[in-house]
Amino acid sequence: MPKPVICLVLLALLGSACAGNVTSFERPDPKGVYRNEEQVFCLKVPEDWDIRERFEGATVVFLSPLGGKQDDFRENLIVRVEELSEEISAQEYRRRKLEGLASELKGFQDVDEGEEGTRAWAVYRHQLADPELQVLAYFDVNASGGVKRGYVLAFSSPVDEFPKWEQKFRSIAGDLLFDLSRCPMVTPSPGSAEVPVWLSDTPTPGASPSPGETPAATPGAGGASPGETAPEVEATPGAGAPSPERTP
Repeated sequence: MPKPVICLVLLALLGSACAGNVTSFERPDPKGVYRNEEQVFCLKVPEDWDIRERFEGATVVFLSPLGGKQDDFRENLIVRVEELSEEISAQEYRRRKLEGLASELKGFQDVDEGEEGTRAWAVYRHQLADPELQVLAYFDVNASGGVKRGYVLAFSSPVDEFPKWEQKFRSIAGDLLFDLSRCPMVTPSPGSAEVPVWLSDTPTPGASPSPGETPAATPGAGGASPGETAPEVEATPGAGAPSPERTP
């Protein structure tokens, strides 16, 4: 079987990374909690997803497990955070990003867009390689410590698989927190606050598990077994972080 090709797509934010140099993925937290003090956010992904920080210019990348021998695409989430020079709304931030995508992505198609609370989202398709991909991207802005930041969470999946993953993608995005006091430490200290109830842990009535989703772990369980080798991802030769002149 050929090595799985993992297409990590964050549009004009990152360019593309698909095939080429091998990069190992690590899991900072066995329960899927990711906390970033520097960029002031945290979220939770399924426990069996791989996590890699600062990969190809992204703030963090999350990869779903392969579904079987015939599965050569790992659905993924790429988070990119940037500092903003002005205060803008999430809707305006989305508009600016989509303008760039329309001119830079091959076969770009704007499928849908909307808002969830203060966050804006968009669904679009583009042709990176086979298969054609559909992306659900969330756009948000937040100011902390006098610094204004823009956040993009981009989930990608093959077009024909997207309906199976959409609810899972949206529940993960709903777990994004800017208030780190509500986010558990990766290694909780004695007497620390209880872990909050994450939206992605709340079952949707009548919903079927997403592909690759595993039952909730028993307390104390989770994480790779001793000696387990981390999965590998292939990246495009020369596909690095965007140049300083390029607007993310």
